[in-house]
Amino acid sequence: CARTPRQKSWAKTPNHYRIYTDLSQHHLVFIVTLTYSSLAPLICPFGWIYMFVAYFCMAFKTTYITQQYYDGFGDIFPVSSSRIILSLILYHIIMCGVFLLRQFYEGMAITIVCLIVSVIF
Repeated sequence: CARTPRQKSWAKTPNHYRIYTDLSQHHLVFIVTLTYSSLAPLICPFGWIYMFVAYFCMAFKTTYITQQYYDGFGDIFPVSSSRIILSLILYHIIMCGVFLLRQFYEGMAITIVCLIVSVIF
């Protein structure tokens, strides 16, 4: 739909890849898959399929479609690791609640130990 020469040249140049927007969506799917994996195991294959397809789409997008204007210098790792640790903490809290409802106190004790280790990490 580009009509002017400026619009045509802008349409031909590659866009900057906003990794934070895509990565936050992938992290959300990971958190939901991890959290509900024990309550509804049927969600695991769908989460794996999504991550598999998202990996190849993200690799294709970063390689062939978009252009990287700057190097991140490792700024993505702290963001990703803190979100994954937060999802593990959320998972442990939900599992403590499930074990408490089912009156499985040994499992709750083990999960609390795992929760403390995750918080310390």
